Amino acid sequence: MNALPVVDLPGPLRHVSPPEAPYPGEILASRSGTSYRVAASSVPQELWSAVPGCHLLAPDDVDRVADATVVILPLVSARLCGGSTSFDLTPGQAVTLAVSVLRGAVDAARSEWREGEWWSTSDGRPVLVPTGTRAWDVSSRIVLDRIPDAAIARALRDRVVEALADRVTLPFAAPTLEDDLFGLATPEPFVPGAPGPARPLPSRPSEDDSPSASIVTTAASGLVDGDVMKRVMAAAAGVRAEIRRAAGGLVRRWGRPATGAARLAGRRRVMWVALGAVAATLVVGFSLPHDADADARTVSHERRTEEPSARPQGFALDEATIPATGAETRPAEPAARIIDELADCWRADEPTCRASLLERAEAALPDGIATADAPREVRVLDDLGGVEVVRVDDPSGRRPAQVVVVVAHDEKRLVRDVYDVADQP
Repeated sequence: MNALPVVDLPGPLRHVSPPEAPYPGEILASRSGTSYRVAASSVPQELWSAVPGCHLLAPDDVDRVADATVVILPLVSARLCGGSTSFDLTPGQAVTLAVSVLRGAVDAARSEWREGEWWSTSDGRPVLVPTGTRAWDVSSRIVLDRIPDAAIARALRDRVVEALADRVTLPFAAPTLEDDLFGLATPEPFVPGAPGPARPLPSRPSEDDSPSASIVTTAASGLVDGDVMKRVMAAAAGVRAEIRRAAGGLVRRWGRPATGAARLAGRRRVMWVALGAVAATLVVGFSLPHDADADARTVSHERRTEEPSARPQGFALDEATIPATGAETRPAEPAARIIDELADCWRADEPTCRASLLERAEAALPDGIATADAPREVRVLDDLGGVEVVRVDDPSGRRPAQVVVVVAHDEKRLVRDVYDVADQP
């Protein structure tokens, strides 16, 4: 998780709005580079279903500034489907672009996106952005048409375009198309008109791979897919069994020839695609000082207060368009109850218990105050339309605060993810 303490950021370098950027927002300079900050109310709901570091635009961070929720997005520098002239690309850059479009299309189909436009991030990663009125498959065809024939033959690009036309069979066609594209050249960072050094674009990771912060960091700074399948919504054990029985004979592989373990992971992906799996909503890390009047429930029946956050100099997002929270948070008791259950279940390491509390039964959660056998303070920070963002603090201050994302499924509350919170000055 990239933690960006907003209160440390200087004023915005400049303000942006469409068509220069997908959404109205600000370009900011931070210690880790340049970022793109947007009011949470300005981004569509689809954005929350995307996974950071892959080929659907996803939040890098979510922050609170003076009771306003803001989203930190990767800085996008160029709209790729806004013209008809061919890109000036090396074969390696063309492979990066085509594979990115293919993978982004597969993810968009799984996430049930409708509209979308292709942009390039400042570090050379093509991403599909949920904006505009054009269907994402149409935008994808436009981008593929801009790849010069000298880089990727028209016949192969036509095969990719044909695969995009059927969202049901697209995930089955993608692996073979990826293999054919990778056979053309070594992928290079995508910067139209500016060839870059070779950098591998590896095949999609196995579903059995454990989460890795280094993978996510590399994905955010380069051209790799992050831990895609680790972030895909998993069903309960009973549903898994039904899926396996229904799709038992289907086999699929990602990328290049795979080992037995990778083939097994690919088979599970086919099951999800065949039975209409839904991509998980991902809300990344939260840095949120809370004002002293906010209601907090302490498991040890203690209370603590914090000073209200100050608006950083230069912050110019319109508060009228941003949902304010703070003192009017939802009662913390239900959230505290599920955190208590999560902590007991996590320490017991009981698969059945985890399946009943976690949206993804196999999810790997970071150790911390949310799962520790210790007193904790729990408060609901925000409700993003059925997705609650809950902050958990250690009254002793020994453990860092964490944010727990809780979702409602069929009148049942499930834990989607747990994130560490960056310390605020």
